[in-house]
Amino acid sequence: WDLGAWSWDQRTRMEFANDLDRNLIVTSSAVNREKSDATLSEWLPTYDVCAYSTAFVRVVADYHLMLPRADMEAARTSCGI
Repeated sequence: WDLGAWSWDQRTRMEFANDLDRNLIVTSSAVNREKSDATLSEWLPTYDVCAYSTAFVRVVADYHLMLPRADMEAARTSCGI
């Protein structure tokens, strides 16, 4: 929402919420609660950090959202670039 989804129409919100190919990741309820709505600079998984960061950035790009500088730096750091 904070990255720009507030401006979406209902159709785009539904597409995003049900996007099994890019946006939804199976995880435990504990991890889901821990992550909540945090972005890359606020939360990263304990493993496959680069893969998670890459997927996050891809979703941001595909849905034309904003990527704050802190999140871009977190993605770069998590992937060693």
